[in-house]
Amino acid sequence: MKRQDKATKRRRLVRGIFITLLSILVLGTGALLSDGSKEDTRPTDVGIVLGNTVQNSGEPSARLKARLDRAAELYRAGAFRDVFVSGGLGDNGISEGETMRNYLVQRGIPAEHVFADSKGRNTFFTGLDAIRVAPAHGWRSATAVTHYYHLPRTRLTLKRFGFSPVRGGATRHFEWRDVYWSIPRELLGYAKYALRPYPS
Repeated sequence: MKRQDKATKRRRLVRGIFITLLSILVLGTGALLSDGSKEDTRPTDVGIVLGNTVQNSGEPSARLKARLDRAAELYRAGAFRDVFVSGGLGDNGISEGETMRNYLVQRGIPAEHVFADSKGRNTFFTGLDAIRVAPAHGWRSATAVTHYYHLPRTRLTLKRFGFSPVRGGATRHFEWRDVYWSIPRELLGYAKYALRPYPS
């Protein structure tokens, strides 16, 4: 009887842990999507566009094109006067930042208003690199331009680095992998960025 009681308690404990984790996942996903869907495109000094994959051909991936097209749209609408495009160096040796800059310039955004960062290998370093050059350009406020699920973490990062106010413009690009990969990954990413230290 005691052995059965212990087994029952273990099952209840496992069930309780599972329900708790599932609840956190559901509530966290809801909060992330709710926050990411809240756009604010009132004018700021600079639009900060987060990088993504550049294909071996040198063409931006569909995900990256979506971010760049959204940035171009917002720029033309007067949402910001400058654009800071940031990405790392891909495994193929192609600079995301330079590719992004070229893409926007080819689509009519004045070259003197597009600034490329090739060291922004993740969201943290994009924020760090942007705030380092901000004083030279008179940037105080910023608009984050990225995918909806990535917007909350990007806004958080830019605020922690000192941009104020920080607004956001999300792409209208959706892929099914967002559901099973990008959004769950972003939940962990947001928690990590909320807890990590930022240079003052």
